[in-house]
Amino acid sequence: MNGICFMIDTGELADMVWEFRICLEEARTSMEEIREEFCRLEGAWSGKAREAFRARTERDMAFLNEYLREMSRFAACLEFAREEYDRTEQGMEVYVGRL
Repeated sequence: MNGICFMIDTGELADMVWEFRICLEEARTSMEEIREEFCRLEGAWSGKAREAFRARTERDMAFLNEYLREMSRFAACLEFAREEYDRTEQGMEVYVGRL
């Protein structure tokens, strides 16, 4: 059986993490804009329609919040992986330098 080999470019991984975090911040900003728009639209409703609208938007916002939390965790995992690859690469350079 042949082994699997792959290369990781830690610089590219760092760039990807940085870009991903920027996208997350943009998503958070957009979510706040959506929240403000929901609040504005809520005023157009009354009675049961308003309650239904509020309940639905609260569910949607809770889902978006959870999604962004999970994406933040994913970004942290990518950052951890990059740090570990860097540490391993540096260790290998030291090891090879001693040979």
